[in-house]
Amino acid sequence: PRRAQWEETARRDPDGLEAAIVKAIIGDRPLHPAQREILDRLRAGKSTFAVMATGRGKSLLFQVHAAERALREGTASLFVYPLRALIADQAFHLNEALEPFGIAVAVLTGESTPEERRQTFAGLADGSVDIVLTTPEFLGYHAGEFARPGRVGFVVVDEAHHIGLARAGQRPAYAAI
Repeated sequence: PRRAQWEETARRDPDGLEAAIVKAIIGDRPLHPAQREILDRLRAGKSTFAVMATGRGKSLLFQVHAAERALREGTASLFVYPLRALIADQAFHLNEALEPFGIAVAVLTGESTPEERRQTFAGLADGSVDIVLTTPEFLGYHAGEFARPGRVGFVVVDEAHHIGLARAGQRPAYAAI
C-alpha cells in the first residue's frame, strides 16, 4: 500500500516525490546548485558524469534518481562500487532511507550465497527488487543475469576513478564493464 501511494505521488507530484526522497536520505539539508543541476540532467534522461569533491553528495544524487525511477517507471537500478565494505555501508543506509517508500535494495557480491543470488535475480525479474549494489567483478561475471529480465534502466559506476586502475593491470573487471 505505501508503495502504491508513492507511485501515485510520482505521477502527480514528481517534485514532491524528489523532495521526500532527498529528505529521507539527508534530512532537511538543501541541495547544492551543482546537485540540483545533476538531478535535472538525470531526470531529463541525460547520461551524466558527475565530478565533485568527496562528501559533496554524488552518491545521494544517483540514489535519489534510482528511487524516483523505481516509483515512476518500475525500472531497476544497478550501483557498482569498488569495495564490499562500501556496498555494505551504502546498503544499510539505503534500506533504512528507502524502505518507507516500498523500495527494495539488495546486495550481490562474491560473498552472496547461492540462495541470495537466486532471490535477488528473481526479484529483478518480478519487480520486487529495485536497486542492486554490486562490484565490477560480480557484474562482469553475471552481466547476462542482470540483463535477462530487461528491467535495469539505470547503471551507476560510483567511485569511477577506480576505472583507471584497469589500465594499470589492476581491477580488469572495470575494463570489461
